[in-house]
Amino acid sequence: MPTATYPFPTRSLVPVSGEAESPTDEILRAARELGHALTNDLQAPFGTLEIVLQTVPLPTDLYPLLQDAMIAIAEASGRVSQFQATVQNAALAAREPHSGALAS
Repeated sequence: MPTATYPFPTRSLVPVSGEAESPTDEILRAARELGHALTNDLQAPFGTLEIVLQTVPLPTDLYPLLQDAMIAIAEASGRVSQFQATVQNAALAAREPHSGALAS
């Protein structure tokens, strides 16, 4: 079976600029970037499965397996969205002067 290679370059979650960040800012930025990267990474397999299901003649017993795979990817995408909302809330809380949440 051929192995799949990731066709897109990956990028580091380490800041490029020389600007110093607080540990909290570093964590929040990395979490935001991770959320975006995971969302993008999940789109390719989901879209591929969708195209295969709509265009490729397959044995009938494979359809439920592929549909289950699509459901699993959609659920993972939902968890990433929840993670991104949590990160956004944490970022807002960290900027409030007296929140105490994730204070650095």
